[in-house]
Amino acid sequence: MKLIIGIDEVGRGSLAGSVIACAIAIPADTKIFGIRDSKKLSHDSRKKLEPSILSSCVGVGFGEATCSEIDSINVLEASLLAMERAFFNLGTFELDFITYIDGSRVPKKLGSIAYPVIRGDQIIPAISAASILAKIKRDEEMCRMHEKFPEYGFRFNKGYPTKNHRKALMQFGPCPLHRITFQLSSPSKRFRNG
Repeated sequence: MKLIIGIDEVGRGSLAGSVIACAIAIPADTKIFGIRDSKKLSHDSRKKLEPSILSSCVGVGFGEATCSEIDSINVLEASLLAMERAFFNLGTFELDFITYIDGSRVPKKLGSIAYPVIRGDQIIPAISAASILAKIKRDEEMCRMHEKFPEYGFRFNKGYPTKNHRKALMQFGPCPLHRITFQLSSPSKRFRNG
């Protein structure tokens, strides 16, 4: 049996919260009806697909890059770090496998064992499945953070730059979950924690 490992991340365009990545190993001949890029699915659709994805895979690993890591090394490098962590949290396989990563770059520690695929979440089912699981995990985390910082509406915006989220930032300033290196509205105005 040959495995396809798909890796994707979510949260790169968010103003707050971690970047979460998922690595999923699926037998090459597996078909999961309805999976596609998580951004093209509603929350309810993603949740309905979750059991099918989990029952079809032989392994799942998650990785995270925190807000402080994003601010320290930049969001692209943090995304690659989260994907690398997800891969190594997947475990090891005796089986033959091939690894595909959504995007144009491969994390350093994966070197030549992984292949980048631009728009991979739209064309490789294992990447689509990873995208869905990563999105579910990150959304759930942001909903938990809503209880701690309700004024920002994280339950609704998941940290992304909606109009209401930007308005809350102008009113309350950033909280510890906000990425201080991300600009709020103009190149001269940056977040400041504390």
